[in-house]
Amino acid sequence: MNRRSKAFILVVGTAATKSQLPASAFQFPPSTGSLEVPCTSARKWTSTSFLVASLSRRALIGSTLAIPSLLVPSTLPTDSSFANALSNDGDNAPSNTPPMASPAILAAVQRLWDLDSNRLTPGVHYTIDVQGGKRPYGKPMDAASRPLFLNVDPDVFRRPTYGAFASLLDNYAAETNTTEVVTAKEMVEEKIFINAIMETAPMQFCHAFCRSENPEKVPASPDEFSNLLRQLWSGLYKRTKGGVADSCGFEHVFVGETRDEGREVTGFHNWIRFYMEERRGALDYRGYIKPKHDYDAMTDGNDQVLTLQFQWNGAEKLVGTSFVGVSPEFEISLFTTCFLVGQKQNVVQLKTCTDTFDLNVKCFPIAKGKIGSSFVEELGHSEAGGLCSSAVKKVFK
Repeated sequence: MNRRSKAFILVVGTAATKSQLPASAFQFPPSTGSLEVPCTSARKWTSTSFLVASLSRRALIGSTLAIPSLLVPSTLPTDSSFANALSNDGDNAPSNTPPMASPAILAAVQRLWDLDSNRLTPGVHYTIDVQGGKRPYGKPMDAASRPLFLNVDPDVFRRPTYGAFASLLDNYAAETNTTEVVTAKEMVEEKIFINAIMETAPMQFCHAFCRSENPEKVPASPDEFSNLLRQLWSGLYKRTKGGVADSCGFEHVFVGETRDEGREVTGFHNWIRFYMEERRGALDYRGYIKPKHDYDAMTDGNDQVLTLQFQWNGAEKLVGTSFVGVSPEFEISLFTTCFLVGQKQNVVQLKTCTDTFDLNVKCFPIAKGKIGSSFVEELGHSEAGGLCSSAVKKVFK
């Protein structure tokens, strides 16, 4: 373990006890009760709406604390407070300390991860070289002399959802305020991709869960839900006031955009896009962003959530967080779930095979309900993972 001598803990919100968490995929707990907090990671919160205690982390690791429910803020900033940020880039939207996500969302996020059988294994399907860490701002420096990705198994892109996803990446103009023209071929590619991901367990869970949480907004028919996905992710809108139809959720989140005459990258939160652009020489990885706290685990090649810095065609991305090795259907299902039935900010804990990540899944609407931006912010990180197969465990020894 790295640098974990002490921590400021504890965030407490309205939640359910562990015994109330779902026993199956579609049983969701009530939103009242007490919260049992597994002490595998910690986070410092400054809001007076949260209970904060300074404790020795060593004394708490492996234990569980039962905390009674407290009143916490139930509202987040209104759409208007995000308007300026969204007109530029959702990544820069305000990040006030939000409450923990609802128990149902907490359980759903982990369930989506567990259902992602199409996810890649670090050291087996791909290898990354994280190299040097850096602070996000200040004097520019390149902390990585080599590419992030050493290799990715080419057979990965023969998988239906990976291949369909990759076919969409060249359908967009990067610079904002440049009108997007959607061809008949591109519309077919979008349909193929949606059809492919709708055959997977994460997307089927996403549909069922969102329908159970909001039946008025989410249609029961898989075909109608597919149409809703197209509206959310592919529907064009104006990213700047008075501009042209130059953007959509898919382009911003997964493909990336530039602004300020190509000097700044916005969006671009997808590892497949990163790998492909790095491979063709258009992207320069400049190092990972160092953990916020001295008790966080250090970044390494097994991490499947990375916060990093890069240049893309000369444009700067000072801070960007991406999953690594996850399937396209996992990311679409995660962001769609939080967008449709979560909040603008959804604080969750995600257990991967080797690590536990405290994440804020951010979802910002634009243009009457389309996805303006969606991405994760890493709040904390420990090297205490969830369950994985014995074959996978051998890889990490």
